[in-house]
Amino acid sequence: MIPNAKKFGEKLDNLIDVWGRFAPETKFAGMGIAEFKTALARSIDSRSQIHDMRSQIKGLIATRSAGDQAGQEVVARVICSILADADHGPNSAMYRALNYVPKSERASGLTHKTATATTAPTTTTVTSTPSVTPTVANATNTNTASVAPSTK
Repeated sequence: MIPNAKKFGEKLDNLIDVWGRFAPETKFAGMGIAEFKTALARSIDSRSQIHDMRSQIKGLIATRSAGDQAGQEVVARVICSILADADHGPNSAMYRALNYVPKSERASGLTHKTATATTAPTTTTVTSTPSVTPTVANATNTNTASVAPSTK
């Protein structure tokens, strides 16, 4: 059965550390600590190389991110230059090949709202002075707002 690589690596590191601190001269399973390390050299060396490569990858990712951030401005200037070029502009095949939508193919953004068959009744706020109460009879009074007739 193949052991879990991470757990086995942790177990291996712990065994070497503890063996070296508590019984460096003692032999277990007929081996001293040096012989044990020699027997597991492939595993130990591979783990060390993987650790080093992961560190290199982290550094390369940071370098790439910094380069990408600086490069975004340069890319934006080149795209703007392509748009302004007389031979290539916003309707060119080159602009489309760069995964941009040519100006001639863009939607206008104009939308036509369709009227619905039934509209919800709107409510109006009635404001009045304390001496005048709005009613249908005095709806034409200039001091009050008009009240919508009942639809029942």
